[in-house]
Amino acid sequence: MNRGLILLVSILLLSSCSNEKYDIDKATTKGDVINIHGRIINVDRFNQFLKNVESHIESQIRITQMTIEGDPIYYNLAYNQDKISYIYNNKADKHGDGKRLKTECTGMSSAKVERGVSYTLDGCKDASIGQTFSFVVAGTGN
Repeated sequence: MNRGLILLVSILLLSSCSNEKYDIDKATTKGDVINIHGRIINVDRFNQFLKNVESHIESQIRITQMTIEGDPIYYNLAYNQDKISYIYNNKADKHGDGKRLKTECTGMSSAKVERGVSYTLDGCKDASIGQTFSFVVAGTGN
């Protein structure tokens, strides 16, 4: 009986650990670029990614955008051989549609906007997936 109780407690602990929320602290520790309602953490990693793409150096980043409820939406970008592989993942967003979508794009462009600089993907094989990426860095370039 003791062994059964220990096994049950162990299983409950392990299952609760796997359901831990991916919060800002975890995202920061993993080196994610984090967008919290316009406040960007680790923006230097995003800027380095842009420089690497410009210099044709393989690079990858994850941008984690936090919803109002605190759920993460992931934008994974990997540059390799003159293309950007992009994965949009909102499976952890309780109010999202639970999608994980992939496409490849030929590049990234920027445009000055009132809040700073907006970055979008260009030349995506699936344009509708590519349009899910929009990242604004506040105050840059104004």
